[in-house]
Amino acid sequence: MKRRTGVVLTILLILGWVTIIGQEDGNNIQQFLQQGSQSVAMGELRYQADFATGAGWQFLDYSSRFVGTEAGRYRISHSSGVPIRATYEDDSFANSIILSKTTLLSEDPDAGYGVVCRGDPQLAGTGYYFFLRGTGFARIFTYERGAAINLTDWVAVPNMNTGQGTNEIMAVCSNRYLALYINGDLVAEAEDSTYVDGRVGFAAVNYITDRVVNVALNDFRVFESTLLNQEFVAQFNPTLQSVQHDWHATISELQRVSSIPEGGDLFYSESSASLELVGDTYEPLLGRFVPHNIVLSGEIMITATPSSGVQCGFVSRLQQALFSDETLSYFEFGANLLDDVITVYSEEENGDAVALENYPYDLQIGVPLNVLYILNGNRATIYVNRELIVSDLRIADHYGVSGLIMRAEETGGRCNWRNLWIYALPESQ
Repeated sequence: MKRRTGVVLTILLILGWVTIIGQEDGNNIQQFLQQGSQSVAMGELRYQADFATGAGWQFLDYSSRFVGTEAGRYRISHSSGVPIRATYEDDSFANSIILSKTTLLSEDPDAGYGVVCRGDPQLAGTGYYFFLRGTGFARIFTYERGAAINLTDWVAVPNMNTGQGTNEIMAVCSNRYLALYINGDLVAEAEDSTYVDGRVGFAAVNYITDRVVNVALNDFRVFESTLLNQEFVAQFNPTLQSVQHDWHATISELQRVSSIPEGGDLFYSESSASLELVGDTYEPLLGRFVPHNIVLSGEIMITATPSSGVQCGFVSRLQQALFSDETLSYFEFGANLLDDVITVYSEEENGDAVALENYPYDLQIGVPLNVLYILNGNRATIYVNRELIVSDLRIADHYGVSGLIMRAEETGGRCNWRNLWIYALPESQ
């Protein structure tokens, strides 16, 4: 099965170019911010770069790489094939609005460049990247375990100046909310909670091997930002008190301790199910898409296992290719009796694992395992036998069906499930 994950995002294109940079007051900027799905207020100016001196910024001039100030602007030039990032070292920023002009100087337009917020100067790839592509596209992304994680896909930007052009970027980092504006238009939004503060900066990468990316940055400013919307912040107790097959009591407890938001509805329930097949077997609980923000609960019991072992579990957010059995994406929870381990798996669209975690657990044949997991946005929280084993684990954020899964290399295994239910959380959260 090919596994995929991605973070579901709102992508907007709002035409009507207006200059951002150079306004004497914040009225126009605040008007641009009204395009977003979240209410963001611009605060005071925290930092304005002085690229005449380059104070507080990194400098590198070695071989074919140049990173530093030049002629009153900041420039990055290289052909390494990976993003080179430069940050302002003298201050950290949590909630910010970054404004800057960027100019692609290299002849090859297939290069990525843009601004960064919440970067850790000691750890490459940290923070959020707001990138333009010289061919007329933009995206928001981050890194995890050295791999780029898309928070939005590349989206076409009709009003972008492609090739060797100058574009004005405005990036919003306000609590979980991220937004990218190009030349006054909102082009991408995302939500993520991996990074809470850090350095601001600039980055660039060549997408074609051995081609040089050469980009200049000027008019770089950073303002404070405040997210005006009331945000739901989840809290998780180490132990659940409710008996999990009682969905009403369990949901009430989770809402009372602020593990899930108020609202929602019971979406599905089933008393029992079983599988005893060879290979990777998936059995949908419903033949239609389930809301991607859910609470799923049920008992897993392995009643027979071959010598090679068997894994029984749940799958959610599963998508399959049209007219094909190829699996494109899913989140999986599995219990493996042979190895006494619980496995949680989620994978990026390009095949890179977003989450692959193994938790040792004393599993016994014929003894039920009570499982409850909460999938909300791009985070998963899992309880086993009412004990919290993981919270705030990054996963895919997309729609898909939920079901049962059995993995066995030979005959003789049997998986049983009881007291299954799915509760749909409010989609607005």
